[in-house]
Amino acid sequence: MSITFKDTAADSRTALGFGTASTLDVGTSANNILQLDSSGKLPALDASNLTGAIPVNTPSFLVRPPSNGTFTNTTWVNVGSLMSYKEFDTASAFSSTDSGKYTVPTAGVYHIIAQVDCDAGDSNFNNAELAIYKNGTLISSTKLSEAGEWGYRFSLTTQWMGSCSVDDYLQFQIYTSDTSGSMTYTAINTFFAGFKIF
Repeated sequence: MSITFKDTAADSRTALGFGTASTLDVGTSANNILQLDSSGKLPALDASNLTGAIPVNTPSFLVRPPSNGTFTNTTWVNVGSLMSYKEFDTASAFSSTDSGKYTVPTAGVYHIIAQVDCDAGDSNFNNAELAIYKNGTLISSTKLSEAGEWGYRFSLTTQWMGSCSVDDYLQFQIYTSDTSGSMTYTAINTFFAGFKIF
């Protein structure tokens, strides 16, 4: 086999059968070729446009109240405004001081979960409803009615999956009714959470 070098580098690449990839730089920018690092791993890169890639499920958030508390009886309570403790909030999109809103930072399909853990103590529990709102409109709710029960403790969870646009906002509220008017909640089992599915 003989190799003939041409007058220019481009002619030589053509003669040797090299494609255009032979002229690309190594790196993580556009039109670069990826190269494994010294540990045999891919360098850090933005995988958002990889076809068939497993989604990272961000942005995401999980917030809780900082301590146990009491819900106002027979009125709708904005539970999000009580959620000043953040387990995580990858886009800093939740605000307990802005009406307990999670303001969507990236458009997509989201899974949203709200839960409260309540204790009516020695009172006569009547009913409770937990609701998620999108832009002020009800999108999911869970109800419980046990009139006549004494010392009733319960957890309510409601979930929603659907499309969100940038700057849509999500909130959740609860309505409770019991004869003592002192429905309490436990912080560890009361939370508001969600993540982008894709």
